[in-house]
Amino acid sequence: MMIGVVRTDKWLNHYKGEWANRLTLEQKQQWHQKMLIAPLQPLFKNAEFSLQRHFIHLGLISPHEDCEKVTKHFIEHHYWAIISEHFHSLKKKWKAPDIPIYILPASSNQETIKNLGGKNGLTVDNAIILFLDEGLSDAELKAMITHEFHHRFRLFITKEKEESISLLESMIMEGLAELAVQKEVGEKYIAIWTNIYNIEEMIPLFQQWIEPHLFTKGRGKHLHYLYGGGMNDVPRWLGYCCGYHIVQSALRHFKGRSIEELTTIKSVDWLKASCFYNYVRGRKDGTSKFI
Repeated sequence: MMIGVVRTDKWLNHYKGEWANRLTLEQKQQWHQKMLIAPLQPLFKNAEFSLQRHFIHLGLISPHEDCEKVTKHFIEHHYWAIISEHFHSLKKKWKAPDIPIYILPASSNQETIKNLGGKNGLTVDNAIILFLDEGLSDAELKAMITHEFHHRFRLFITKEKEESISLLESMIMEGLAELAVQKEVGEKYIAIWTNIYNIEEMIPLFQQWIEPHLFTKGRGKHLHYLYGGGMNDVPRWLGYCCGYHIVQSALRHFKGRSIEELTTIKSVDWLKASCFYNYVRGRKDGTSKFI
């Protein structure tokens, strides 16, 4: 049975139809939880956090915001159809496994959504969730699903789980996902965070913040290094941008290979082929870092 894009338009039509009848903020929060959060709760069975707060942090429209306008825009501009068609094209090309895709409205006032050009996404073991604002072009929608679906493809290849994945692998996943966007949609549509730091700026940041933690396992331990911030005030989007530069600097060693072939290369081999390998401590003295 094919899964693909879930008809969240039906959720949103029901949600917005009753939203105005919830008069207090508490009532709106409960309705928001019931219609937009609860259907996705089974995907996060072991989550030790509020899924509603987590989604709002990622960009989901807040309970107090009316989604009438953005839902209408999604429908009129065929968001579900565009994403579905491109997803099935990639799935066939990459021979990648099926996965449900949930399209939800983003808040245009949310800082993350502003910084990422009106879109954000989340890929977990068994689903892709897209938080989208109105005004996105067809190519931007295709770039978004390409990036997130490539994560699913990479995880299918590596068999990694949330608790086993290293910081290095997390970064390489981001770099490869943007490489997929570059090849499948066009370089014009790669993510904003790819250009936050150039390679000269990245090297000392890599040495200071990333290199000591390259093989730390568990995605929950990577978040500050990927996104920035935290108690140590890591530079923003550092791990994402670093993963992009590692992949781009290593590409010359893997010329002529397709995205499907590049996706099978181990994260350690990407690092070894990149200019960043010169800055990995202990690389020449036989340490077990790469075993």
